Amino acid sequence: MLESGDMFWNRKFDNRLLRGLMKAFMPFKAQNQGKPDILLEYGISLSDYGLDATTYNTTGHSTGSICILTATGDLFAGDLLTNSTGKPMLNSMMYDKEAGVASLIRLKTLPIQTVYPGHGQPFPWEALF
Repeated sequence: MLESGDMFWNRKFDNRLLRGLMKAFMPFKAQNQGKPDILLEYGISLSDYGLDATTYNTTGHSTGSICILTATGDLFAGDLLTNSTGKPMLNSMMYDKEAGVASLIRLKTLPIQTVYPGHGQPFPWEALF
């Protein structure tokens, strides 16, 4: 998505209305394109970057989605999880719902305490279930 400058690149769903609205209100131009400095794979420590945290690939919302889990149990969940309605849940805007559910199942094995979603307020991990 970053390299193409198109947030709909490689997505399974084809919601033409959403795509049209996003392009009208949030157009992507050449300046939105780029190349990543680093690629973060599953289970990579961020200690080389000064963070006591680990990355986890969590596809579902988009192909390249990741979560970052700190050593103290804080999960920065990006758009995999949301709490914008006051009820923590898997984000309803998924390019691949099955992949999102599988990502959530993988996260259940980790020592997560608090979730910081991409949208909404932080919440305790157990509030999700």
